[in-house]
Amino acid sequence: MLGMQPTHLRALQQIADASGAHASLLGLWSKPSRPWIEDPFGLSPEAFERVFRQIEDAVDRLLVDLPHLKEGPDSG
Repeated sequence: MLGMQPTHLRALQQIADASGAHASLLGLWSKPSRPWIEDPFGLSPEAFERVFRQIEDAVDRLLVDLPHLKEGPDSG
């Protein structure tokens, strides 16, 4: 499960702990890495574009890392 802000992570972590899932922040996969992807609601169209690019970059990098993350530390 992925959140955009540390407050999201705290809420997701409770669910993850109960279900055995993992929780993290999407922005940690962006370049540069960031713990916070702002909510552009109410901001300018340029802010929406900037945030969308941050999310797109982070998702692209996560998809590259995902096969390695699924393998886990004991797989190889």
